[in-house]
Amino acid sequence: MKASIRWISEILGKDVDAHVAAERLTLAGVEIDDVREVTAPGPGIVSARVIERRQHPAKTSLFVVDVHDGSTRRQVVCGAPNTPGPGAHVVLALPGTALADGRRIETRPLSGVESSGMLCSEAELGIGPDFSGILILEGDPRTGTPLGEMYDLSDWILEFSITPNRPDCLGHVGLAREVAAVFGMEFSPPLDVTPSDVLSEDISALAHVRIDDPAGCPRYAAAVLRGVKVKPSPFAVRHRLHVLGTRPISNIVDVTNLILLLCNQPLHAFDLRLLPGGEIVVRRAAQGETIVTLDDVERRLLPSDLVIASRERPVAIAGVMGGQGTAIGEDTTDVLIECAYFDPNTIRRTSARLHLQSESSYRFERGTDPGPLPGIVSRAAAMMIDMAGGRASRGIIDACPSPIVPARIPFRMSKADRIVGTKFDPSQCRDALVRIGCSLEPLADGETGFTVTAPTHRPDLTREIDIVEEVARLRGYDTIEATRPFVQADEPRRASYDLTMRVKRALAAAGLDEVISLSFTSSRMTELLGMPGTRVALANPLNADRDVMRTSLLPGLLDLLCYHVARSRNALRVFEVGNTFARGDGGVVDGVIEAKRAAGLVHGPRPCWVSENRGIADFNDAWGALRTAARSIWNVDASVVRFDEAPSWLHPRSACRVMVAGLDIGWVGELNPLLAQELDLPGDRGGHAAPVGIFEIGLAGVPTSVPRHRGFSEMPSSERDLAMVFPERVEVGSIVDLARQSSPEILESVDVFDIFRGGQIPAGEKSVAFRMCFRAPDRTLRQAEVDEMVGRIADALTTVLGGKVRS
Repeated sequence: MKASIRWISEILGKDVDAHVAAERLTLAGVEIDDVREVTAPGPGIVSARVIERRQHPAKTSLFVVDVHDGSTRRQVVCGAPNTPGPGAHVVLALPGTALADGRRIETRPLSGVESSGMLCSEAELGIGPDFSGILILEGDPRTGTPLGEMYDLSDWILEFSITPNRPDCLGHVGLAREVAAVFGMEFSPPLDVTPSDVLSEDISALAHVRIDDPAGCPRYAAAVLRGVKVKPSPFAVRHRLHVLGTRPISNIVDVTNLILLLCNQPLHAFDLRLLPGGEIVVRRAAQGETIVTLDDVERRLLPSDLVIASRERPVAIAGVMGGQGTAIGEDTTDVLIECAYFDPNTIRRTSARLHLQSESSYRFERGTDPGPLPGIVSRAAAMMIDMAGGRASRGIIDACPSPIVPARIPFRMSKADRIVGTKFDPSQCRDALVRIGCSLEPLADGETGFTVTAPTHRPDLTREIDIVEEVARLRGYDTIEATRPFVQADEPRRASYDLTMRVKRALAAAGLDEVISLSFTSSRMTELLGMPGTRVALANPLNADRDVMRTSLLPGLLDLLCYHVARSRNALRVFEVGNTFARGDGGVVDGVIEAKRAAGLVHGPRPCWVSENRGIADFNDAWGALRTAARSIWNVDASVVRFDEAPSWLHPRSACRVMVAGLDIGWVGELNPLLAQELDLPGDRGGHAAPVGIFEIGLAGVPTSVPRHRGFSEMPSSERDLAMVFPERVEVGSIVDLARQSSPEILESVDVFDIFRGGQIPAGEKSVAFRMCFRAPDRTLRQAEVDEMVGRIADALTTVLGGKVRS
């Protein structure tokens, strides 16, 4: 937010130094981002009177204007469409003068006619936004007077970063009050101003207000003006709005913006002629209602949206933006001024849903002051009459279904001393709280302190700790002596943390990189994965793509994969350890169960040496990493079992359950190709989706085996390769398990190194080749003994699984 030191000084009745104020306010917790000086144009920018205007002899789009600059007559060529005739007063840049954009004015011919100077627009002078025409001065200024003497344009602009808990500082009155509190100055709010030109007609004959939703709109004030003339605001008003970052529009609309910047109170002006019967209804929108807002966009409303309506239709989205149908135009003569207080939560939800934030919604959703609305709407009416003429109706409307009750907060000096760690003077605390608008009464129980009635412009003051903070910051944090706090640390519960770190180290050692994703995901992603059943919806999501809590870590990993693939980074080997959330009884938050899980994803070319066949990551890479990690985590071997019915996100050919110590702890497999197509993942040249190896396991409840050292055998090993043909339905895991069971004494390991289909292998069958390592702990194995074991294994595989030894 931008604020004018000159305006703040006018409110306080005292000059305020910009740099000192910025420093003191920052120390008091009101952060200042920038201090910038606004200067008036130099002495070469003067007022001039038009003597004669004639058409340029060579160009019809130009005029030749004779002006008097106070000392001499000059000829100037001007192309502005609003170039005035004789008698008007304009702004002249004399030769040798530099403009705001750096151009230097010189006497030179323009299309064959000599021009000695330049008639300037606001934008060219850097004093306003308008560059569509030259600046025509109001009244009868003395010819030749520098513009900087005619108007006091010098100022200092402070740029604030106002935190959401201090909405009172979004207006100049609130900032002036804050400056007074910090400097220990007396502060008197600006007096209410009532219109001097009043109609004999009572407002009740012109307008009616009905509040159907008092929770959404606790107070609504309105005034009516008749006979106004819509035109540009005076230059001083336009300049003030310009330096504060607001675009001038017309005198009526500019007054609403001035009041917003002055009092932090958004106003809205309706063309009364376009409100049938002058009736205003504050209600919730009906299902399917629409409105075209001032930005020319048709917006569909929901029953949760608060609207300002006429008898027939919505005419404004309450607290967010007005409607096009009742906007102030050049032909407007009668105006209804709205000055209301709206529920912050209602405005925040509507603004976020419509992706529409305005200066009004920015303030309403933080909380405005419902107390002084009648005085504000009267001030606005008086300002509009001063600038637009017309007269005000007798009285104003002040619809307030329930009285506004300020918060009453007990404040004990002993608690303030204990929390801040210093000794406060009760009289200094009293003075500080009175300066920010609080009223005080002694505590009823006799303890030293006050019952504080918080002002309605400070919605952040609701608890005793808030009052403690106020007295501390107004005294000055820099004046509070430093003391060493006493901290007693509790013994940490390390079991969960140790397991998490062990899982992370194990998966990193298996070749995966750790990633961290948001705990929020999109409902669309959970539906694609077939996981919508127990998801937890967010009451106030950050955006539409993060509207539910994750029930699995997989959505975050798939989002990351899509992000990388879209940027041609196809190799990815990652894991994440984090919490998932599902509906259920119990939990830290009632009805939501959190579970610690680990998940991984592998995709794209495998890492390799120069001469190796690289290949593409698939199920084997995911299972290999998980199997290696399981041994490090729990000191037990993990195994896989085929799913009876594969989950929708897994390819049916590879979907497996992961078993550790007889417990089903998760799943591993490849991403379903149909889901890969939905996510626009690239495929091979045949159009088939490239495999994506994925896994996810739960970390709770798995017993950890104590590692036991077993020395290496000094006896030599003996290896044998065996290739057998099996029916396609036989799983490789079953082959390995049966081989181990058939020779448990001396069979040290079984590793599959080839699976082959086609060629001489009949259709519906596959060849599986595996290497077996035999070793006895106490002797060297004889060849005949090893051959016998190989034969026993082959017989078991033939009998049980229907295998045939390849010749």
